[in-house]
Amino acid sequence: AGKAARDVEFRALFDACPKCIIYRKCPTCVESHRHIYYKRITDVPDDFDFLDLFLNNWFNAPANVLNTDFELYSTYEDALAGTNKWMYCNYNDGGVGFPRDCGPIAKTDCQWNSHTRDPCRRDLSSYTHAFYVKTP
Repeated sequence: AGKAARDVEFRALFDACPKCIIYRKCPTCVESHRHIYYKRITDVPDDFDFLDLFLNNWFNAPANVLNTDFELYSTYEDALAGTNKWMYCNYNDGGVGFPRDCGPIAKTDCQWNSHTRDPCRRDLSSYTHAFYVKTP
């Protein structure tokens, strides 16, 4: 399937469950970034391209601002309870995907993934990741 078809499939999974949480697993990332849970708190705009946002271009528009449009968590239990939200996020570096330099408390470099740009980590470990849609 092409990129557009994959995004439609991913969005259909998410739209079928508006309270669902997107989970990124990255076993080769630093401990704080091995498990990240993305929880929407506003409606998803029609022009929201999930796959591009998560895989390649982590931008704040449309409607993608930490603790305004979404929240990030280190555990699924925290995401469900709304406790221990991440406090730092940045955006808008083309070719850099989720979660750019977002971190639980402060900027955390080189934990992002990209399918279009060379990683800042020489061991290519940012390519070892998977995304899941989890139902609460």
